[in-house]
Amino acid sequence: MSSITNIPYKEIEAELIAVAKEAGELMLKHAGTVDADNKKDAIDLVTFVDKQVETTVKTHLTAKFPDYKFIGEESSAGLPIPKEPCFIVDPVDGTSDFYHNFPFFCISLGFTVNQEPTIGVIYNPSLNQLFTAIKGQGAFLNGKPIPKVTKPLTLQKSLIAFEAGGQRTGHNFELRWSLYKKLVADKGGFIHGLF
Repeated sequence: MSSITNIPYKEIEAELIAVAKEAGELMLKHAGTVDADNKKDAIDLVTFVDKQVETTVKTHLTAKFPDYKFIGEESSAGLPIPKEPCFIVDPVDGTSDFYHNFPFFCISLGFTVNQEPTIGVIYNPSLNQLFTAIKGQGAFLNGKPIPKVTKPLTLQKSLIAFEAGGQRTGHNFELRWSLYKKLVADKGGFIHGLF
């Protein structure tokens, strides 16, 4: 196995970008047209595209980098992140959005070393947005640096995406809805919008 100082970060990033674009084509072809199965409940969905994308990504990356570990959401979620270099993949991040052809789904690819994120590639094929980053080298959107925020961020000037989660009863459900109410209340976060 390569020593940590010999890891080809730029080469790995380039491969992650290539496989993300390939996966994006498959996702666009099938968005809103496939059946879904339930993973844990009726809200947590999985499609054949999730499984096919993960298999494609794993085959591609393990052929190119056979010494590195691989964790995929569909095949090995829940495994601990190893200290060895490891790819971590969510093949269709936002499966519910994908299922409904709502344009906020993507492929999320990561690479860790010593259990720390070192490379990230996120590609939303619907919006043609490719986010990339290598630790310590900045973050990019479609190859252009993402500027650092220079003005203060406040909840009152925010637009927030809210995912209700799979649990629709019990303490965690009540906690989420309590947070939702606090975000939109005039004496709470008073955010601009929630979708």
